Amino acid sequence: MSNRILLFAILLVVPLFALGVGYLIDSTFESKWREAVLLQIPDIDQKKLDAMPLRRYCREVEEGRAMPVCSWYPAVQTMQRGSLIAIVAGLSLVVAIFLMGRFSRGSRNRLVLVFKPGLYLTLITLVFLALFHAGLFLAAITLGQIASVGYVIIYGMFLVYRFIEIYPITRTELRTFSSDALLVPR
Repeated sequence: MSNRILLFAILLVVPLFALGVGYLIDSTFESKWREAVLLQIPDIDQKKLDAMPLRRYCREVEEGRAMPVCSWYPAVQTMQRGSLIAIVAGLSLVVAIFLMGRFSRGSRNRLVLVFKPGLYLTLITLVFLALFHAGLFLAAITLGQIASVGYVIIYGMFLVYRFIEIYPITRTELRTFSSDALLVPR
């Protein structure tokens, strides 16, 4: 039983992680998009707002392609689709191995017929899945970092402000840290 859990963990952890990261980015930026549109056009009809999400705006509207978020935001949907493909491919591989085992269970002749193609199918699929998982993991990490840069910058600015508020720097301390020729007292 633990081997099966390990098998499903290996096949599903990375695609589920990438799908989760994509969902978080998508939900965060779609809600920000709605807020920005409502700020710019307060009397917009709800149907029109629902008809033009950020992903569609970036894809179809020419002015949207010039927005900085539209340079990387379509990759989030690609990552989500890739995650679903990896999940389906991994589960299909397990089902194919199970069905080949069931098919060849009763006869040695069928086992001989199924074993070699099944082994090749398994190895080729695992190689492509490993490469695909690596790409999904890198995409999730990269897009997660890009999406969170704004939050990190704001949080860092808040920390610097709090540090300066707690430990104020006086003019005499500035003089001790810099050369006297640059700071001449008034």
